[in-house]
Amino acid sequence: MAPAHREQPAPAAPSVRPRRVAAAALAVQAVAMLGVAAWQERGVLAGAAPSPQVATGSAAYFAVFGVVVAVFAALAWRGTGWVYGPTVFLQVLALPLAATMAAERLWWGALLLGGVAVGALAVLLAPSGRAAFGRR
Repeated sequence: MAPAHREQPAPAAPSVRPRRVAAAALAVQAVAMLGVAAWQERGVLAGAAPSPQVATGSAAYFAVFGVVVAVFAALAWRGTGWVYGPTVFLQVLALPLAATMAAERLWWGALLLGGVAVGALAVLLAPSGRAAFGRR
C-alpha cells in the first residue's frame, strides 16, 4: 500500500504589521515636513523671516519632500515592494539630521525624528520587516 500523500502547508503570508509601522513612521515624517513648510511660509507672510527668499525656498523644499514622503507612506501601507529601499534610505538620512538638531538644542525635534527613524529602522531591518516587503 502506498503512503498517503500529505499536502505541505502553504507558507505563512508575511505580516503586514512591519509595513504599517513603516508607513506610520513615514506619515509622521511627512506631516512634520509639511508643518515646517507651513511654518516657514507663515514667517514670510508675517514679515518675520530675516531672508524671505531663503524661507520661501526652504518652505518649497520641505513641501515637496513632505509630499514625496507621504506618497512613500501610502505605498508602504499598500505593501509596494520597491518602496523598501527608499524608506530605509530616508530613515538613515534622518539620523544625522536628528544629531544636528540635538547639537542645536532642539531636543523635542531631535528626539522625535531620531526616535521615529531608529524605530522604523529596527522594524524594517528585522527579518519580518524584510519579508513584509518581499526582501530576503
